[in-house]
Amino acid sequence: MLSFAYTLLENYVQRAVSIIGLDPYCRYFHRETYGRQGLVLDLMEEFRPVIADSVVILCCNQRRLKPEEDFEDVEGGVYLNESGKQKFFAAFETRMRDTILNPVSGQTNYARLCIDQARLMARCIRSGVPDYKPFLVK
Repeated sequence: MLSFAYTLLENYVQRAVSIIGLDPYCRYFHRETYGRQGLVLDLMEEFRPVIADSVVILCCNQRRLKPEEDFEDVEGGVYLNESGKQKFFAAFETRMRDTILNPVSGQTNYARLCIDQARLMARCIRSGVPDYKPFLVK
């Protein structure tokens, strides 16, 4: 579930980076790896616990996914089946629409916050002033 959550989050952040017009292959924290979008991975870091990890914990704590219904064994590994993916995706999308208070932009949701943070990163890069403020949950 974590891997699936990170993939979904990566897609949201990649979209935000593209909307703002940044080069997704530029990177600051992740080492250069051919074909990996380093800036997307950099920006994802601040969202992993509050979006991806929290959805996995929510699904486990509320027993939204059931081992016998939503998972399957494939070559020694355990994976979400189609039913599990649909349930997990619905929980993830609900989280992305959750209303939050961003100290910079006011009331927003996590989907919009990805774009807002990409915009802040772009402003920092373009101005040359290292004043990027990551989103922090208090």
